Amino acid sequence: PKQLSRESKKFFYSQIQKGARGRDYELALLWLSDCGIIHRVARVASPEIPLKFFEDTGSFKVFLSDVGLLSYLCGASQQHIVAGAELLKEYRGALAEQFVLQELVAQTPWTPYYWTSHSGSAEVDFLVQGAKGGIPIEVKAGINLKAKSLKVFMEKYGSALALRLSLAEHKTSQLPYKDGTTGSIVDVPLYACATFTAVADALCPPTAATQELDTWALSSVPKNPHPVPQHQTTTCNEA
Repeated sequence: PKQLSRESKKFFYSQIQKGARGRDYELALLWLSDCGIIHRVARVASPEIPLKFFEDTGSFKVFLSDVGLLSYLCGASQQHIVAGAELLKEYRGALAEQFVLQELVAQTPWTPYYWTSHSGSAEVDFLVQGAKGGIPIEVKAGINLKAKSLKVFMEKYGSALALRLSLAEHKTSQLPYKDGTTGSIVDVPLYACATFTAVADALCPPTAATQELDTWALSSVPKNPHPVPQHQTTTCNEA
């Protein structure tokens, strides 16, 4: 929980124990990930397709599998969460990101990544692979929609679409670029983040080539790649 509460949420082994290195805890993290207790979200250096090619395996964030587990480890009760912003000032952002991450994993086919600038001065909470490039996702725990890092990312790469999750109402705004084009920022209420894929497909539909590739991939899968052998039964007389 402490690592998720920082502005930069990159996981540091040294925060577990002073002087700790990756080799000391990598096996434990892999075990927790394989068991579904944690989710590792890797950094990507560029939003180009495919995102996997630009994955930085040495930089990642660690989330739990459920926001309830994070709340428990933080010592945050239901009363604290319902009471409002002031009581959870440091952890509201971490809880919101945890909720969005688990919804991305459970409700969408996307593999979430995150992005930071080379200087580390800008960070986009999540990045997923759309039909035409990486789609940045910014998470806000309140109704303040200021997102400097998201704007830096969109202007740098000319993003056509970005999603912003917050407590604000749904709306779409346009970010103008220097070349005369614009990028769409779609604000989605936190409670509706399961509609991610519908929003992305509506505003950034798959290209004909992508659809053709998907059709080919599905048709190439054998109907029964691992047929179950038919066991023959014999009666007592035949035996």
